[in-house]
Amino acid sequence: MTERPSKPPIITSLADSIDRLNFDSELNFLIISSLCPEACIASAILCRGLIRAGHKFHLTFLEPIIRKETLSSLISSYSHLIPIVIGISILNNASLSIGDKELVSLGHIFDTENGPLPGIELLPIELGAAAYMLVRKYYPSNEDDLALASICSLLQSRKKPRHSESALEVVDIALDLSLIKETRGILLFGANFMNINEIFMRSIHPYISGITGNETASEKLLDSADISFSHRTKPLTSLNSDQIKDLSGVILRQVPVEFVPHWSGLDYLILGEKEKSYVYHISGIQALSSIAWANTQPGLLTGVLIGDRATLLRELFDLYTHTSLKVIKTMNELAIISPDSSSLKEDKNASLVTLDESPSVLSLAGQIAIQNSFIVSENVLVFESESELIIVWPKNLLSFFTLFSEMLKSGLECKSLSYQSISVRKTSSKTKERVLSTLSSFSGD
Repeated sequence: MTERPSKPPIITSLADSIDRLNFDSELNFLIISSLCPEACIASAILCRGLIRAGHKFHLTFLEPIIRKETLSSLISSYSHLIPIVIGISILNNASLSIGDKELVSLGHIFDTENGPLPGIELLPIELGAAAYMLVRKYYPSNEDDLALASICSLLQSRKKPRHSESALEVVDIALDLSLIKETRGILLFGANFMNINEIFMRSIHPYISGITGNETASEKLLDSADISFSHRTKPLTSLNSDQIKDLSGVILRQVPVEFVPHWSGLDYLILGEKEKSYVYHISGIQALSSIAWANTQPGLLTGVLIGDRATLLRELFDLYTHTSLKVIKTMNELAIISPDSSSLKEDKNASLVTLDESPSVLSLAGQIAIQNSFIVSENVLVFESESELIIVWPKNLLSFFTLFSEMLKSGLECKSLSYQSISVRKTSSKTKERVLSTLSSFSGD
């Protein structure tokens, strides 16, 4: 371990970019964050710095891609505050019309009639590092900010981001300072704090086909792995290595080989958190952030990241529990839909399922259905409820940013739910036709 610095270290790969920003740190700010979890983390880092400095600010959230009028209108509504935009891009890279208003952007550089505004082009995984460097340069900062920046860099894949210099640098520094620690083990959300006899009934990260939500199957699983009744009232992490190996062996004999990376593998510990905290593991933060995004609750996630480990963290976990139980119920409904059911129709580019549930539940259930082959579809899964269409696709099949942009260009009203799902509000009888037409343009990708 290196000697503790008197001030948190510099991310050298971002230092010049931060220095070039035209940033007046004495002003009060309007922080406009994307809904994506990485932007929420970056916003939390910035808010923490502003709070320490005693500055006033207002935090609000928009979709990752918006029309220029949306941003211009919001900025004009807060004329007394200077906007800091995090993780948001403008459809078609259209020029903003904000007069001589100052603005700083982390993620994209915006054009205006007067030329480009101060900003840095960044990948989502780089937003935390940039926010950390901005706070470090202008406000009181600490190692917790750096830890958050490293979480941002690791959140998508829990792997070192070798394709990004700044994201990799912040992870390496956080590891060197023992702010985070690499580990390997069970990735089941709740393994470090939830009783074993409850965890398989609630957790959908990962969803274990045939076991999750099934009390009889869960009891049989624990019996087969010789897990004693006294151990079943303790967290899974209380088991010794042989017991965990036996339990994993029983589970993995019942699931496809593709499930293995979802059950166990690389993870990171957040060493500033308590061992039984909901956010002690990066995998746990992944699970909670996915629930927050699907339910359009970025403020709840950001509040937890700013530092509320009591009320807001409990509220976020309760949201997870409430949503996961609904997702499990929906998975049971999907499991009994037969190929010739009136609820299931196959289009050239998508499988269409009629199911009246909330977008958050259908988004998460859709991702599980694709992962577990509940619905046989090589392309996209489209849920149709009374008022919305929820579009879900396999990882790496489509670019979220490209698809979301194309839906907006088609005049559709879209809402992001994850990097693999969006919802489209039904505004006319032609909405579904327009959605399928837009999807067909990707059939050759």
